[in-house]
Amino acid sequence: MTATTTRKELTESIGQHDTAALATALQAFADLDTIGELDEAERLVRNVIIETLYDRHPEIVAAYDIWIDDLESEDTASDVVIRAARQLP
Repeated sequence: MTATTTRKELTESIGQHDTAALATALQAFADLDTIGELDEAERLVRNVIIETLYDRHPEIVAAYDIWIDDLESEDTASDVVIRAARQLP
């Protein structure tokens, strides 16, 4: 199995979960990242969750775009996506 195949399968699997579940999972990964305990596979899962939520919700795209232009922000991509996902109806 190639890395591309693995990522594709991971993307398909993650895409089956609702936004609330993905935001909760992303928060758990953010907590682990804060204490420096994310391994390479967990970082991949975290990134695919962020990409999935980004692709799914224009509100998350807007929040992310504002964050990316804010050079003074101390937030991470995970912080921004989690906050935006939790504000969705």
